[in-house]
Amino acid sequence: MSMNNKTETLLSLLDEYKALGIADLIKPISDPINDISDPVTERLYQAILKNNKLNYAEYGELLGVSEATIKRRLGELRKAGMIVRVGSNKSGYWEVISLEDRKEGKV
Repeated sequence: MSMNNKTETLLSLLDEYKALGIADLIKPISDPINDISDPVTERLYQAILKNNKLNYAEYGELLGVSEATIKRRLGELRKAGMIVRVGSNKSGYWEVISLEDRKEGKV
């Protein structure tokens, strides 16, 4: 089956699902790491990979954004299951969760 035929088949199936009202139930499985569309969040994630022990102010200074922005973006990364806080707010650090651990629900 050629790529064009596969595409046509998939589109026709999608049309059938839409007609049945179940198209919204079909969602692609994706990796949240690849779904980071915001450049600040992506840079923050990369900064955490390099040094996971900085505080809000230090990450903000490093990225040139406010502490409030850092808090908000860290919350988004936590909600996506990409990072967790280990230890206390004062002496803890951010741990990046691997894709395998996220898929297995170990977080």
